[in-house]
Amino acid sequence: MIHSLDQAFKTRLNSASSGGLLGYTLGTIASVPTVRGQLAALAQTPPSLPGCWLCISDIIAQEGSHNGKWPLRVTLSILCAAPTLDDQADQPGSLTIAQDLLALLTDQSLGLAGVFTPLTPVSLSPVTVTPANGSALSVWLLTLTTRLILSAHPDALSPDLPALSALPATTGATSAARLEAALTQGAIITGPNTVSLQWDTGTTSVPYTDTLTV
Repeated sequence: MIHSLDQAFKTRLNSASSGGLLGYTLGTIASVPTVRGQLAALAQTPPSLPGCWLCISDIIAQEGSHNGKWPLRVTLSILCAAPTLDDQADQPGSLTIAQDLLALLTDQSLGLAGVFTPLTPVSLSPVTVTPANGSALSVWLLTLTTRLILSAHPDALSPDLPALSALPATTGATSAARLEAALTQGAIITGPNTVSLQWDTGTTSVPYTDTLTV
């Protein structure tokens, strides 16, 4: 579902840019893992400007659940960049891009109505970035939120679903360290690139095992 939101954002922006809705063309429309990482990249490598970068920066579970349905708040952070703050000739400034995206995205479901709530603006603020090569760069950060209801897998509500056994991890987890936070219990490292999850089926003689390759 989160991937669908990312793709819908880029589809919306590409359409607005190429279709003339913005009145200018964005040289870059991309999604990135983190805002901090992208700011560092902007400082090191001159991008194709003007441009914008989307980061789904936060997903927080909201209070309340009912019958396997969990409300989540999703925060979208969008970096809007141009050589200058103000418009120059036929090129938009960073603030113009940020304001245009704010108007373009606010209260929109991006074709995902029924899954995500319409986007709600949270903040719009300037960001200081100093390019290493001395090139001109102005950046604004636009933040919006949306909400979705995460439904548990139907089998998760079944009384016949085996319970996860609390099995300690063994040694040899070097290459699988990035899974450590997600697999705090029930994980057995069976090789340098293999993690096995053992599930208790209710009988000690017939364990059920899933294997992940990482």
